[in-house]
Amino acid sequence: MKKILLVCLISFPFCTNSLQAEPDKVQSFFDEIEKHFNESVARLHKVFSENADTITENIEANIGKTKDVVRSELSRNLNFSLDLKTYEKDEKYIIEANVAGFKKGEVSAEIDENRDGTSILAIKAETKESKEESKSSKSSSVSRSSFSHKSLKKIVRLPRTVDTSSYEASHEDGVFTLAFKLKKEAPSKKIQIIIDE
Repeated sequence: MKKILLVCLISFPFCTNSLQAEPDKVQSFFDEIEKHFNESVARLHKVFSENADTITENIEANIGKTKDVVRSELSRNLNFSLDLKTYEKDEKYIIEANVAGFKKGEVSAEIDENRDGTSILAIKAETKESKEESKSSKSSSVSRSSFSHKSLKKIVRLPRTVDTSSYEASHEDGVFTLAFKLKKEAPSKKIQIIIDE
C-alpha cells in the first residue's frame, strides 16, 4: 500500500500534463490505485478476522502493561509533597502531616541539626506494591505484573525555639503528628559598650 501511494504521489505531478489530454489514461490510472487499495483492505480484513481473538488478547494485555508502565514512571519521577499544618499550643510546636492511605510503618521522620543551630525536619511517606495476575484462553495465556510506588515528602526548617531532643510522635486516622517542646527563651540582655578615651 505504501508503494502504491508513493507511486501515485511521485507519478501524479509529472503525468498530469500528459494525462489532461487523455482522460481514459487518467481514469485507468485511478482505477488501478483503487484496485490495489481494495485488495490491501481485503487482505487486512482477512488477517484481522482470522486472528481476532489473539489480536484482542494481545491488545488488552499490552494496554494493561502500558498503563502500568505509565503509572510506574509517573510515581517514580514525581514525588509529591505532603500537606503540613504547623502551630504552637501548650508550649509545644506541633506539626501535622496528612498521610492518608499510608500505614504506620510507611511513614518516617528525620531531623538534621546544622552547625549554625538550625534544624531541618524531613517527613517521608512511601508505599510499594506489586501484584501479578494470569489469564489463559484456548489459544494463548497472558500474565500481567504491576508495580506501584507512591512517595510523598516534605522538608521543613524548624524554628530555633524547638527542642529537637524532646518530642512525641503519633500516627492516627491518616495524620502523622510530631509535637516538640519549646525551649525556654533566655531573657535578652542589654550590654553597654564603653569606649576609653
